Amino acid sequence: MAFAHPRSQTVFVSVICIAAVAVALFTTRQGAGSTTNDTTLGAISAANNSDDSSADNTASSSIDWKKSFITGDVTTAGAAVTKSPPSTDTSNEDTMTAYLGKAALTSYMALQNAGLDGDKTSVDNATKKIISSALSYKTPTVYTPSDINATPKSDDVTLTVFKSAVAGSLSLYKITKNEALITRQYLENRDPEVLKQIDPIIRNYTTIIDSLRKIRTPSVISKDMLELINGFSAMKFVAESLRAAKTDPLAAMVGANNYLDGIKQIIESLQNMRKYIESRGGTFTFDGTFVDVMLSNS
Repeated sequence: MAFAHPRSQTVFVSVICIAAVAVALFTTRQGAGSTTNDTTLGAISAANNSDDSSADNTASSSIDWKKSFITGDVTTAGAAVTKSPPSTDTSNEDTMTAYLGKAALTSYMALQNAGLDGDKTSVDNATKKIISSALSYKTPTVYTPSDINATPKSDDVTLTVFKSAVAGSLSLYKITKNEALITRQYLENRDPEVLKQIDPIIRNYTTIIDSLRKIRTPSVISKDMLELINGFSAMKFVAESLRAAKTDPLAAMVGANNYLDGIKQIIESLQNMRKYIESRGGTFTFDGTFVDVMLSNS
């Protein structure tokens, strides 16, 4: 297949947007749970329409993240680093949004008690620390060399079997409607049942990852195999984050911001594999339709 890198335009998530979502969710959860989701989504909408310019360099505008995600105008943020699989529990105590809300309130109280709530430097530093902590609260699983079936052999027979096995693993992608489109439908209709359509996508990513990990991989190409596996792991994390859009809007925003990054990682790893195989005088072919499905906007 011919590869084309996805667009890498920028979407910024402002401090105001994050804080509004976090505090709205946190406070409403202390009250009647039945109004939590409508209130939180309202906060997202209100925050996204804000023109406040006081956000720091890591969150410098309040562009509508939903619109940017839908059109593919998102910045790749790089894979996170943790070995522990991300939790899919969406209880009040285990959401990125609730974590940020609590951390923001605690930090504000500490600054106020210290008389620093009016000090711009102290507030800016606290804000950066809170956001950084919240964004690393849940991250993708990152696989290491010990997680794959590597072999020192790199003869033509081993390489031929490897190529066939990778092509077979990629053919396991059975999705016809990606998680971005499903999330768009949820945002448009506010029907949480729609998000259940992401569940088979998450399972499909798990199946592909497990299949790739079992492939007997020549050590000379194991780095690219790990990149491929971690690319699918990043996509699984994105799908899990978007699946939680109803109860954890901040996680959904993080997932949206990392969507293209996972696809780019998959493409580049396959390009590197192809380059090595061709340097050996071979060819590397497979059905790349799955990339088109991942990048589809309609």
